[in-house]
Amino acid sequence: MAFSLERIFSPVTSAPPVLNGIAEIAPCDALKPYVRCFWISSGKPGVRVIPDMCGDIIIPLKENSRAVFCAAGRKSFLTEASVPQFGIRFFAWAAPLFLQASASQLLDRQVPACDVFARFSPIETQIKESSDLSVCIEKTQDYLISLLSGKELNPVALNALSYAAGRECRISVDDMARHCAVSARTLERNILQSVGMTPRQMLGLVRYQLLWQECIRPEFNELDCTGRFGFFDQAHLCNSFKSYHGISPGEARAEFLALMRSFRTASVRISD
Repeated sequence: MAFSLERIFSPVTSAPPVLNGIAEIAPCDALKPYVRCFWISSGKPGVRVIPDMCGDIIIPLKENSRAVFCAAGRKSFLTEASVPQFGIRFFAWAAPLFLQASASQLLDRQVPACDVFARFSPIETQIKESSDLSVCIEKTQDYLISLLSGKELNPVALNALSYAAGRECRISVDDMARHCAVSARTLERNILQSVGMTPRQMLGLVRYQLLWQECIRPEFNELDCTGRFGFFDQAHLCNSFKSYHGISPGEARAEFLALMRSFRTASVRISD
């Protein structure tokens, strides 16, 4: 059975999917170590997309639009008005297994899906023409499993990621290399090939994700998290968080809570 890093580190989006008009569907067991989920969106504008250590194939369910692959990114953005979409979300440490391009050259980029996924056009056509979501997912899973034939997740990259998450990123790149029993150069090569970024970039993104998951907890305390995640001071924490999320931890928390209240109010109106 393939090792599932999600048991140790599970990246999240800016809010529970249902709050943003998104439905998520878990992949089959064979794909769980590689695919975070399949999803379908109503195309709601103003949704904050944050760095979640994942890359997505996004298929607009519109005849004249083409699918794109949005690789793992380091900046948040707000979605614009859009058509309904079907998506496939890959963990950043697994996406390179499916690509026919260098993952390190795709960081922060959006490219046509057909350019980086072999034999993708027939799958895209079937998804757009089908009105049965379960059939779309079944065909997509068969396609992805075929691309995985003979490929395995990189054990050095997985070991480094699990160590970083387990230590809440209070480590250096040299610490990761020693833990993995490889040189710093070998570690960098493995992570570049298998995650698509440098070890330092990976550490920054994992720490941001862990901090964001703390930020939305009721008991969140910014000062406690400063020491817990190895920041020099609160200003360092805020500046680092803002570089990824686009707004400060306080603003992000307020945005999240407002979204929760809005959803609850809407739910009460529907039930009435």
